[in-house]
Amino acid sequence: MVYGLLSLSFSLIGITLDYFFNDVEKDAKIGSDILKTASLEHVFGHIVFGMVVALPTLAYRYIVASGGFAILLDADHLIQFFGVENIARMGHSFIFAILIIIIMMFLFGKKDYFLGVISFAAILSHISFDILLGGGSSFPLFTPISNSFLTFQANDWVMVLGSGILIVLSIKIIVHRKIYFEKLNK
Repeated sequence: MVYGLLSLSFSLIGITLDYFFNDVEKDAKIGSDILKTASLEHVFGHIVFGMVVALPTLAYRYIVASGGFAILLDADHLIQFFGVENIARMGHSFIFAILIIIIMMFLFGKKDYFLGVISFAAILSHISFDILLGGGSSFPLFTPISNSFLTFQANDWVMVLGSGILIVLSIKIIVHRKIYFEKLNK
């Protein structure tokens, strides 16, 4: 729930940024339009992709949490549901990803590296599924610093999902090596 609230809060910044940025891509949909475009494929796709990036942890709680994080990134649709115009896909940015790592680790355990890394990897999995579902897509990866959107082609979803998996796997290896050497030195 904290992840979803953080995602929604970050997306609310997009309402005020319209004042600072000109010609920025915005989402202004009526609630009924959002409900028409929402599908079980969309929801479960995000959850499954989120779970896939966390598989290297081999921990059920991180796999389930990552699936939840991936779908909660779409909390920005709640803003659109009420017909409020805001910058599109604010939570789909690396700035949000860095903030979410820091906040989640601060709130739930400073040494819980897996929680931090799955918080980040869930964003990559979400972007990956959006690319797959849309046959390519654009994201404001550096918002709110820049209003530029980076466009991905249809097959780029594999690279983005693979990046998320590799990041989680890298942290898994680093953490286990650290534990191994700590036990060895005792």
